[in-house]
Amino acid sequence: MPSAIIRSDESNVAVGIALPQYGTIASPKTILHVAVEAEKMGLASLWTSDRLLLPTKPKETFDGDPWPETFATVYDPIEMLTFVAARTRKVKLRTSVMSALFQNPVTLARRFATLDRLSDGRADIPESRIGPKPVQPGGIPMLLGAFAPASLERAAGIADGIMPAAGRSTRLRS
Repeated sequence: MPSAIIRSDESNVAVGIALPQYGTIASPKTILHVAVEAEKMGLASLWTSDRLLLPTKPKETFDGDPWPETFATVYDPIEMLTFVAARTRKVKLRTSVMSALFQNPVTLARRFATLDRLSDGRADIPESRIGPKPVQPGGIPMLLGAFAPASLERAAGIADGIMPAAGRSTRLRS
């Protein structure tokens, strides 16, 4: 195992990887390959994100650049995690920020609860705790997405963890 991903007893930092879910690189074969290899390497988590729409006339740039075309085609995050749950056994299954306003809350809760049960309690949910009783004691951990310093502080104070969104212009301080 490469030394860069070995977790020491003194550290509580867990390293995860985003699954390939955008554009031409995303295929069932590639998704499974990354998931299985990440688990073999001892990574702590597999991540997906949610993007339903590509802005046609964006008011802002993507960190100074035009919005990437890869955002035009994105696999569903929960279905991707359910797909890889069948081929992995230990790695946590996580989503970054979900576009919850576009989701029926009861259906979304059911999908997360299904993922949590089929993965034997390895699912983490972003934004809010919703839905049927999960497998994990205390519920599925709540992670909040954050970009600006104030939102990072707010997320750190109210969530079980944060999913920082960092661009070239972002600086995190300890």
